[in-house]
Amino acid sequence: MTTGGWFNHYDDPDEFWDDEPLEVNRRNPNHSPPSPRIISEPPQNVGPYPKSVGQHSRTVDSNLRPFDTGQSQSWNGSKFATLQVDSGLLPTRIQLSPQWHRYVDGNDAGRELMRAYQQAIGIYLGGTIKSGRFFGGEFRHECAVPDQRTILALLLETASWADYRETQMRIFGRKGFEVHGRVWIQNEPVTSINANRFKMNSIRIWPEWARQVDPAQIVDEIIFCADRVRELRPTFKIRGDYSSYSIEDLEYQHIRHRENLIEELGV
Repeated sequence: MTTGGWFNHYDDPDEFWDDEPLEVNRRNPNHSPPSPRIISEPPQNVGPYPKSVGQHSRTVDSNLRPFDTGQSQSWNGSKFATLQVDSGLLPTRIQLSPQWHRYVDGNDAGRELMRAYQQAIGIYLGGTIKSGRFFGGEFRHECAVPDQRTILALLLETASWADYRETQMRIFGRKGFEVHGRVWIQNEPVTSINANRFKMNSIRIWPEWARQVDPAQIVDEIIFCADRVRELRPTFKIRGDYSSYSIEDLEYQHIRHRENLIEELGV
């Protein structure tokens, strides 16, 4: 059954504030940190590493600083990164400037990528608005809340009250979740992304790792995390055929079904 509906985007993706200058931390060119230890079997099942991972000769200091939280940042776009997003508002392509390591310190890597990401959302949605697709109903987020007919059908196919409540949460929930990249150091992922069903909320990158790796590896980690977000987002599949029922019929059946599920609890 084809589902419709509008993308219920509750954050303004096109809200850019005043430019905030990047702080460049100059490193001692003679400093050479110890090599990152790649955990071959991290706590989560993330699959095999790409060939480029773990091939660096430079090292990382054992006293690593905390992650960049990705918070308290101004959405003024990035001068050193560009992104493209799909209709699920997730990155499909990332390009870093050849000057990335010169001007973007490891502590700023997550913030800089989030600036580029927020800018990419604004460009994408701005294009749909300018073309008339947004207000014409042609634009739909890949993980939008389903239309009313689909919602009623999904709830009618639940087998218990617990199943009913879980389905409700998948349909309407906005709870965030966190995904990690494939490179781990000292049992910690070097890249993490916090996201929800609509967009990414923050990017965290281990500063010392970000300072020394090839920028292509940073791109690989972010794209990998974006794919993990796609996998974790809820999907909505209806088993039965409800095309012969009106919305009123489905609403009536839904009320009776819900009452029956509650009665089965014996409350």
